[in-house]
Amino acid sequence: MAKSGFNFKQYERWAKNLHVATEEFELFLKQFLLEMAQRCIAKTKKRTPVDTGALRNSWSIGSQKIELRGTGKFNKKTGHELVEIDPDKSDVASILVVGNTMYVEIYNSMEYSLYVEKGHSQEPGRYVPAIGKTLKRDWVEGKFMLTISIDEIRQQIPARFSKAFKEFIKRYEV
Repeated sequence: MAKSGFNFKQYERWAKNLHVATEEFELFLKQFLLEMAQRCIAKTKKRTPVDTGALRNSWSIGSQKIELRGTGKFNKKTGHELVEIDPDKSDVASILVVGNTMYVEIYNSMEYSLYVEKGHSQEPGRYVPAIGKTLKRDWVEGKFMLTISIDEIRQQIPARFSKAFKEFIKRYEV
């Protein structure tokens, strides 16, 4: 009688791993999307002009406030401490799933955040705290701190997703 090269135990392990991976894939996607949103907020905070700091500190994912914490490492050129997002301050509950689409809301609770982002009109000669100047013109240009950050993250997503997905799949290899 000829022996088959089929290993049923290996097939069973593969099938079980496939089932677990399928169940955990949505969580993986949510975690990935949350990480991209956190990166976007970190970039946005760096670009946000500071007068009192309220605008910069009001960025959040949905209703969850994002906070940065020191890493204990320093930039060699500037001497400034490097920061990272505190992962304990947000979770995947902020990710909304509608059908086959996942959404994450990046939000700023300050009433004037849209005006700083997109620009606004003003009375000529009025002092603008966000830029520390008195302008003579009617239009104050926007800073586009969120728009630019979203564009940068959007360009990084394919490479970052590919790397994260390969790591995810490795956990389930037989």
